Formats: sequence, structure tokens, C-alpha cells
Amino acid sequence: MKIWKKAICMIVGLFLSICTVGCVKQKVESEWAMEGEPVFHSDLVFHILNYINFEGSPANMYSKEYIDEFENFRSKQSNNDYKLIEEAQKLSVPYMKYFNEVSNVAFIGFYASSYEELKDQLNSMSISKEAKEEFIKPFIQCMDAELSIYTEYWDRIMADQKNSMDAFISYSNKTLCALEKVFKYANKKPHYYFCVSLGQGKGRGIWNNRFVSAAGCIPKSKSEQQHAFFQAFHEMTHQITDRKLFTHISMEDGTHLLSEKVVMKTDYYLIQRLDEDLLEDYIRWIAWLAGISEISEQDFLDYYKLPDKEEKEVQKIIDEISNIS
Repeated sequence: MKIWKKAICMIVGLFLSICTVGCVKQKVESEWAMEGEPVFHSDLVFHILNYINFEGSPANMYSKEYIDEFENFRSKQSNNDYKLIEEAQKLSVPYMKYFNEVSNVAFIGFYASSYEELKDQLNSMSISKEAKEEFIKPFIQCMDAELSIYTEYWDRIMADQKNSMDAFISYSNKTLCALEKVFKYANKKPHYYFCVSLGQGKGRGIWNNRFVSAAGCIPKSKSEQQHAFFQAFHEMTHQITDRKLFTHISMEDGTHLLSEKVVMKTDYYLIQRLDEDLLEDYIRWIAWLAGISEISEQDFLDYYKLPDKEEKEVQKIIDEISNIS
């Protein structure tokens, strides 16, 4: 059990919980079916964040694997020798220092329709002068320096992975059929943003008046499709439970960890109630996130045991969703 508890804590570090090129939005028939689209401007932001090591924080997006892959691509381009690794290292300290002010940087790209608008939104953030000078300004300089080469990199992946994106939307909509009551309850359709610079096990929930939205990776295999699906469903459920159960969420007072436990337990109950055949796969996904080979359902329930108040609120949500016709 100690190994399980230690391993499962790794899950918290995986959560926090628009330019379309070369890929047309998915058109689907069902009223509650999920659509998907790529997001260049957010991908560019994530690209820089992948190089910034915010060690020890659940918000950390640092990825050695991603850096190695991109630097290999850079090495083959004769016209680009920008040292993003070195520049990003300089951003680690101010990112940690001003994180409460600049954390929304990771989401702004989803609301920008052009690169200039993205920069305008970053520059107009309501934060301290020091945070803008020490973090936002050099962050934008990194984006400016990487824009050309990243555009080339992104375009190539969009062209190469269009079939993978189409396949994931098809897979997700088949799996979501039994879970569509969740979206009827939210009165919003599900929506998925394909991100080149988000790896497996990383996702973001995106607040949107029209959709229950999640951003995640481009899955390339059946197992990756399943992982990406559960990640997306997790991010989407957040947008229901966070608003129902929490007035604020912070890493400092424990509400962030509690909100994660609430979502994991809510998804468990929803799948158990609406599509029990999917439950075993969900538990296996939890084990994969924790970096262990397997977990028992009872270990999962023990770790995600909620305080009575939150448990009652979750059960109320489950009953309300289940009773939708």
C-alpha cells in the first residue's frame, strides 16, 4: 500500500488541473458527439513551457523527451541555432517566483486567433510590473525566436498525423455514446484540442461557453487513444465538479489535491453507473499514470476516499446525471 500511495501521488503532477492548419475540424452527426481541432498558438506556448523545469510543482510541463526530439529536429535545420534550452533555464526562477500571477500563460493561447493577439493578451495580463518584466517579456522573446522553426515542425506533424487525429475522434465518439448524459448535464458538447507539444498523460481543461473542452496529445496507437480519452474525460469532468464543489482551488491549501481526488472518484462512479464495461480499463489507466503495472479496485477506492461532505456532493452529481433521460 505504501508503494501504491507513493506512486499515485505522481498523478497529481500530471494535471492542472487558434490556428487550424492542414487539418479540418471533425464533422460528426450526433448532437453530443465530440469534435476536434489543432491549436497552434497554445502549442507554441506549451513548446516553451516544455523547456522550463518547474521542479516539484504539479504545473511542471518540463519534458526531456520532448526537448530531445525537438532539438534533434533543430539540428537538421541549417538556419536555426537558437539556444532555447539556455534561455528557458533563465525563466525557471521567475516562473516559480511569480507562478500565482503567470499560471494562466498556459491557457491564453486557446483564446487567441493570431500570434499578435497572443502576444497582446500576454502583455495585457493583470499582473505585477515585476512579473511582466522578469517572466512575460523574456517568454515572448523566446516565442519570437522559435516561431519560424516551430511553425515548420508543427506543420509537418499536422500533415503526418491527420489520420491519427481522425481515428481518435472516431474512437472517442464510440466510447462516449454511453457517457453522453454527462454532456447533457453540462448542456455543452465535448471538444478536443489536439496539441503537438502535450505528451501522453498531460492534459488541460479549457473553459469555454460553447463546449466542455480538453486539450491533449495526438494519440498514435490504440493504447494511446485510450489513455488520451480518459485524460480528456478527466479534464472535462473537472469543469463540472470544480464549479459544483469549490469556490476556489489552490495548491497552497490542499484544495487542488482534493479537487483531483474528487474528479478521479467522480469519473469512477460515472463509468461504473453508465458504462461498467469500461471500468477495468479506467483502473488500468490510473495504474499507468502512477507508473505501476497494476492496482486493485479496492486500493483505488481506499486512496480516493473523500471527506463525507465531498462524497455526498459527488453522489448527488452522479444521481442527477444518471437520471437524465
